[in-house]
Amino acid sequence: MECPNCKQSTEAGAAFCGNCGYPLGGQSDQQAYALAVPMQRKAETQALLAVLFGAIGLAGSVFMALLGLILGIAGLVMGTISRSGTRRSMSTVGIILSSLSLVAGLAVWTYAINHETKLRSSSAAAASGPTITANNLSTPCYSLGFTDKLNIGNSAGSCDMRAFNGSTLETSTDAYKVYASQSALTSASTFTQVAKPAIEKDVQANLPGYVIESEQVGSFAGSPDYAVITTNKSNGVTVAEAAVFHPVKNGDNIFVIVHAISTGSAGFSGLEAQWQWK
Repeated sequence: MECPNCKQSTEAGAAFCGNCGYPLGGQSDQQAYALAVPMQRKAETQALLAVLFGAIGLAGSVFMALLGLILGIAGLVMGTISRSGTRRSMSTVGIILSSLSLVAGLAVWTYAINHETKLRSSSAAAASGPTITANNLSTPCYSLGFTDKLNIGNSAGSCDMRAFNGSTLETSTDAYKVYASQSALTSASTFTQVAKPAIEKDVQANLPGYVIESEQVGSFAGSPDYAVITTNKSNGVTVAEAAVFHPVKNGDNIFVIVHAISTGSAGFSGLEAQWQWK
């Protein structure tokens, strides 16, 4: 027998629905109530799991994109299945949280892949484009200046840049790199949550032997950034790396800035003083 009000299965001859209390016209003298059936309880459990998966996935995606993707998908499945149950409001919350978890996981994944691809191609980038000895450079995204004349490399129309004080990048004691890329991120408020794990993962993968001495949320030339300072005590080199969020006209919005030095302290204060966005 099915309740005409909430559509849940009830026991034959029950006077009232055990789920919503709707009168069924059965054994009213006994005031019998139908017991909740196993399927009803199963739907409630699935709705609860959808909420838990969505919440955990949303929080966990900041640190691990795959976690957000897996729990987001699982939560969507649970939330959709439990929509036929009585806890529809809980199911809706689970679907919303799981969808956000999935989106956050995709955003972190996209940024991490884009970011790592840029850094892993640093050798190729260093070999491309003309190198000139100068104090300043202008790109489609920004212009900048240096206190001393450096060997500056930049391909025409590109916002990527390298600058170094030696005959080659590898033999220099002071060097800068800038990588520009496009990301699905559209909000400065969510940038830090994505940039932090991406920068930390990049240091671990591409700077073996380096230890993160400090990391902080800040700003670079008026735009939000997340920066770390790393050192390698065996060779005396200090590397500062920052991810900056700033949309520009050509579509780039993520800028990774690297400063490596073996004769002083790495940082971006000097570069920032001469930096102008376009």
